[in-house]
Amino acid sequence: VENVSTTGLDFSNEADKNDKQKTGIIVSVGLGCPKFDDGTYTINPGEMVMFDKYKSTSLTLDGEFYKIVYYADIVMKF
Repeated sequence: VENVSTTGLDFSNEADKNDKQKTGIIVSVGLGCPKFDDGTYTINPGEMVMFDKYKSTSLTLDGEFYKIVYYADIVMKF
């Protein structure tokens, strides 16, 4: 492997490029989410999205694990 340091650290750009994105199901939508002209949100609870995992915040509430993600960090909707 190219770009490996003497201690074994890999500095190549070919490390798992897809590891940056994660998928999840929308549970709730906040006021920062844009709306269509008819007033409905562009994403809705129950929809699956892909988001940047490094720009999310983890939260555990009543034993349930959640990720808080800003709308701008959502990569795509399935």
